[in-house]
Parts: sequence; C-alpha cells; structure tokens
Amino acid sequence: MSIVGVIAAACTSGGDDVTTQSADSTAPSTAEDESSDDSPDGDGDGGSGGSASSGDDTSADGGADSSGGPLRAPTVAPDVEGLPLLTEADADTRTGTLDNGLRYFVRSNDNPGSKADLRLTIDAGSALEDEDQLGGAHFLEHMLFNGTERFPKNELVDTLRSFGAAFGADVNAYTSFDETVYSLNVPADDETVELGLDVLEQWLSFALIDPDEVAAERGIVLDEWRVRDQTANGRIFNEISSFFLDGTAYENRLPIGGEQAILATDADALRRYYERWYRPDNAAVIVVGDIDVDEIEAAIIERFGEAENPETPLDRPNLVVDPADETRALVVDDPDLDEGFAFVTLAAEPLEGLTTEAESLVDLYEGIAFDIVATRLQNDALRGLAPFDEASVGSTEITRGAVAPEVFITVDGDEVADGVQVVVDEY
Repeated sequence: MSIVGVIAAACTSGGDDVTTQSADSTAPSTAEDESSDDSPDGDGDGGSGGSASSGDDTSADGGADSSGGPLRAPTVAPDVEGLPLLTEADADTRTGTLDNGLRYFVRSNDNPGSKADLRLTIDAGSALEDEDQLGGAHFLEHMLFNGTERFPKNELVDTLRSFGAAFGADVNAYTSFDETVYSLNVPADDETVELGLDVLEQWLSFALIDPDEVAAERGIVLDEWRVRDQTANGRIFNEISSFFLDGTAYENRLPIGGEQAILATDADALRRYYERWYRPDNAAVIVVGDIDVDEIEAAIIERFGEAENPETPLDRPNLVVDPADETRALVVDDPDLDEGFAFVTLAAEPLEGLTTEAESLVDLYEGIAFDIVATRLQNDALRGLAPFDEASVGSTEITRGAVAPEVFITVDGDEVADGVQVVVDEY
C-alpha cells in the first residue's frame, strides 16, 4: 500500500509552536526556538508536539493533477512471466495443517549445527485488544513466562535455564500490532527439542494467568514502558504512529500500552484475550535446525493434534490501513533529541489485484528507485552540497498494512525545512 507523508523531528526546547503543514513548495518547519536541551527529563513533559493535517491540492513536488488532487507517479503492474512462483512451498520445508487448524513448518538445517530454533506464532497482537485490554497482548506475553499448568510460577524459567538457555539470546518473545511470537533456541538433541515443543504447547493452551502473578509482573511491565515510551525516541515513535494510524483499527493500540492501562490490567481481561486468540486455528509452530524432519513432525502432531478450539468460531478481522489520498506532513520536536531527522515516504497509487510475485517485484522496483534517490542525495551531502548530514533509504513499516519506502535524512534542527525541501525536489 502507499503512505504519503513527510515526517520531521528536531531537537528543540519548545512544545507549543510546532508547525504542521502539507508538503508542498514549502517544507515543514519547526518551532522558532530550536535551542537544544541536553538534560533529559524522562517524563515527556514540554517536549513533543505536532499533529497531522490534511494537505492542500498539491503534490510532493508542488504540482497537481487535472482533478486537483496530488500528482502521483504512474504505476503499472509488472510483468512476472518467467519468474519462479513464490506461493509454492519450499521443497525442503515440511508444512502441514492439523485437523484443529494449527499450521506447522519444519525444516532441517545443519548450519551452524547442534542447534534448533522453535517458534510459536499467534496471529493476534495489540490491534485486537478490547478497550479494557489495552496493552494486554504484551502484558500477556510476559505472563506466559510466569506459569503454565506443567510449569507453574518460575518453574518454566528454571526449566529453560537448565539446558543453558539465556533470556534474550535463546528465549525471547515480541508483541506487535498484528502478531505475538515466542521463540526458543535450544540444543538440537532429541530430549531438549521435545522439551522445547512441550513449552510451546503449554504456552498455546495451558497458561495459568494467576492474579497474584499479574500483580507481581505489573512493575516489570511498567519499567519496560518507561524505557520504551518515556524517551525521545519513544515519544517520537508515538507521534509517528498516530500520524499514520489514527482513524484506523490500529488507533490507540500501541503494543506497550500506556501507564494507566498497565496499572488497570487484571487477570480476567488477560484471560479473555488469551482464550479468544490463543487457539490452534490462529497459531503456527515453526522448527528449523539440526533435526530429523520426520521425528519433529510426529512430535508436533502428538502434542498439538488434540488441542481444542473454543466453541466460538475464529473471527480474525482483516485490518486495513487505507492509502493516503492527500500529501500530509508532521513535525515533532523534543528537547531530548540529540539530532534532527526527516523522512519522506512514497506517494504512489497502490496497485490492486497483484499476485504475490508481482507484489515482490513492485517492492524490488521501489527499493531500487529509492536507493538511487538516496544515493544521489548522500553523494551531495558528502560533497557538502546539501543542507543535511546524511541521506539513506529506509522503510516505514508500522503494521502489516502500513508499509512504504522512504528517504531518510539526518539534519540539524535549523535546517530541517531546507533539508526536506531538497528531498521533495529530488523525489
């Protein structure tokens, strides 16, 4: 899909005079007072500002089409004749779907050898939370390490450490807007791999979510929120997320939640989310490593084949972020930001009905095009001919449905407007 937008962030001391405007012949500007403040306050007060506004009938380069809307680059579906089919399963990957709907993917890979990666993926993240569950998908992720029927309280942690697993490196999990994923990296001997599959089974179907454990974990989740959210990067990310996602199903659904939501979370809300979304027909098991594929497939079937789905049919909505139909801009300032930056995302009409192969080719073409633009801008910066320090190509990828290539520049606060204008002109 396409996202049309200009984002600029600068290290300033003011929070009320931030200007937001459409990306036309004048680029976004920051507050008049742009003196930097090197003493982080950590509480987010007086630092961030700015909001998205609808653009005029202007394009990124100041032009407009005959209908008065933004001028867009013409796009056509690429020719994929002769390309390999990406929808065909890799012959070396064993795939299957159990009667209860659980999918599995198993592949032998002896490099580096003696190791196996196991993952449990749940096709649900923070966007599917109810109003009384905000931040709950992530909080629940924590709770799965705090007790299951077979591994109550800290026994799960002790079990994982018993074969040398270290949290972060070998045992990890993440929650996004769209999914929750648990991963184990274990020695590839039969006993340990089967124990790892036992852990995945427990996570899917047998979490305890004890109220006392929820209360005990609350402080840890709050600390994580402070580290992630109450920093310059966290505050800016929140502004950017709102810019792209307000008005969609993702609005107000940041995975980490917020302080009040974390304080209000209780075991009943977490249990309701768990029972609705942690179910075989909304999950997949992945095992890759120095393993015997036949043995692992049989072990998965043995453990997960009897798992039951709730009586209520799965109703997983297809969440959509509609393409922007106007050029928009956002300017954010923060006193704790060390260096200003800006990025411009693609203004292109989305193509409908593409095959997987065609979508991949479009992504490739977009990446090459933006890399050309970014390289040209970077060469100008290296020669001292640009009002920014560095240019690079990146990607705005906040959710599954909000992805677009971008040109990213690092720029001093008082030159953000000039820097953005150069990128827009080049684009």
